[in-house]
Order: sequence, then C-alpha cells, then structure tokens
Amino acid sequence: MGRGGWPWRTLSTLGFTELPFTELPYNGIMLDAKRIESQAQLSAALARFKDQQKNAAWMRVDSSNLNALDSALQLGFEMHHVNREENQLVLYKWLPDPEVKPDKVPAWATHQVGVGGLVLNPANELLLVKERHSARKMWKLPGGMLDLGEDFGQGARREVLEETGVAAEFQSILGFWQRHDLRPFSQSDIYAVVYLRAPGDQIQIDNEEIVEAKWMNLQDYRETEKHPLILSVLRGLFPEEPATQGVPSMEMRINEIPAPGGKTKSFSFYMPEMNNLKVVS
Repeated sequence: MGRGGWPWRTLSTLGFTELPFTELPYNGIMLDAKRIESQAQLSAALARFKDQQKNAAWMRVDSSNLNALDSALQLGFEMHHVNREENQLVLYKWLPDPEVKPDKVPAWATHQVGVGGLVLNPANELLLVKERHSARKMWKLPGGMLDLGEDFGQGARREVLEETGVAAEFQSILGFWQRHDLRPFSQSDIYAVVYLRAPGDQIQIDNEEIVEAKWMNLQDYRETEKHPLILSVLRGLFPEEPATQGVPSMEMRINEIPAPGGKTKSFSFYMPEMNNLKVVS
C-alpha cells in the first residue's frame, strides 16, 4: 500500500522498468521515487500520465534516492514542501498545459496557527503571564503554536499547562485574528483566543519560557493594563456587572458535524452562540 492507504499500481513504459504509483485525490498520482532509474524512464512515465489527463505528478525524495531528485528537477518538478518527520522533500509537476488548465496546487504552509488561553478560575480571575524572551514585558495570555493534528482546545490546554502548570478545561473560542507577512518567513498567522475554566488557582511556571504568572481581577485588568487584544475581548464579550462577570456574552462552541457523503469521520465546526445573561441584583 502507498501512503494514505492508496494501493501502489505500476505503469509500463516501453523499454523501461515498471514505475509504481498511487492514485491521489483530484486526479493526481504519487510516484515511487525509489524506483526511478533514469531521467528517460521518468520522462516516459510523465508523458503517459499526461496522455491520461492526470493533473499533478508527485514524489517524495530522501537521502536514499537523490538521483531521482536531479532527474525530477531537470524535468520541471517544483519543490512543494519538506516533510520533517520523514526527512523528505516533496515535489510535484503540473501536467496539463497551464495556458489551458492553470496550476491549482495550493502552496504549502501558508499559515501558522496559534492560540491564547483566556483562563478564568472559580473567582473569575484572569490567568496572565510575562514571557522570558519577549522584548515587551507586558501581561499576556499563555499560549503558543498548535502542534500538527491538534485542535484549538487541545493546543490551548497544553500550552496553558506547560507554561503555568494550570490544568484548565476547554469551553469555547471567543474570536481570532488573521495577519499576513509575518517575519521571518512571510507567513500568514491565525491566532484564536480560547476560553478555558480552571478548577483552582495554583500556578507552577515553566522558568524556561515564563518570567512570572498571576491571576488578576477582570475589572482591574481593564483599568490598569494595555494589551489591545485582551482588552478588546474583555470589553466586547465580558460584561462588567459582578453578577455576570466570568460569562462571555457570546462564544463559538464546538459542534460535531457529519462529513459530506458520510465516508469519513465527523469534523469540528465552531458556531457562535449568544448567552442569555441575567444580572442578579
């Protein structure tokens, strides 16, 4: 079986050893680069795939088959991304005439995705940290980048626990930003503010990343701090009345939605919901 569960097939090209490949979604094929013996063999295979109206030919190259890399580049393959876990280069070639059918293969890793954990304890105090390696020593939300395959809630819980020792439970997403052209690699950035609740107030910081951490009353934060993102969330979603403090006026809760066609597992969909806040006098 090829990667992703697709079976290897072979393509017979006149005068050359059969070249195994797997069928991919969107009418693509993945070549077995370890079986590429020459540039001529690869060129003949690409001509056959083009005649079959395939869209894109892909291959994975590692240190064991660098000859395939040279042949691929000579025939117009482009670097698409690096698979760090497998220590591989992933290349592709768009087979149709781009003047007739433009290349629609999306770029790799256009965005980095991060989370900030807006954590409240039973006293409705906000968990804040100061980062050791940040030039701006202001109070901020604990958080960081998501790991591969990690949901917003999972990543926020992990980052909060790692940085502060606080084990908090995911509630919802309160909002997110999207920024572009970030240094140093000009990526775009999606950063979600994730609402969590903590059962207690014990803190144990990670001294490698965090200088200081503390809990702060929401109103005190509004009046004394200047972090624009946190202030925007507090002023927009958390009423100042003591009776409703700690409950956002609106939040995006997770919903499990069946996948279209029912062939794969359900997926998480975040929908905004209003909370009916009643002030008790």
